Amino acid sequence: MVLHHLPRGVGRNFFGAVEALKEARRVLQPEGVIAITTVLDSF
Repeated sequence: MVLHHLPRGVGRNFFGAVEALKEARRVLQPEGVIAITTVLDSF
């Protein structure tokens, strides 16, 4: 729940989030799982 706080590149790309996910994948064990969650505002 922090990916949106990472630095952005030029325009609207999510450079920081992409790099964080690449690093998570790099250190993940072969059968590991990355869980990404979010909280949505109620309507």
